[in-house]
Amino acid sequence: MANSPNVITLILFFVGMALCFWRVPQADRKHVILCLVAGVLWAILPIFDPSMRRGGYGFVVALWLIISLTQPLRRRAEL
Repeated sequence: MANSPNVITLILFFVGMALCFWRVPQADRKHVILCLVAGVLWAILPIFDPSMRRGGYGFVVALWLIISLTQPLRRRAEL
């Protein structure tokens, strides 16, 4: 069963995902800033929840940041 810190960590992780994908259609400067805020949030989470200190977590975070930050590049390529 999940304890309170794990549930809070899970919620904060998905808040970071929401920040990354909130402005995806516009892919403007605010989108990049929101992605950087999410990246900082994700980098802080393992400090408070030691169970997240695994390579898989780092891989997932890097993957989401790459996907969300390449959106402005894909949008420019379509134009």
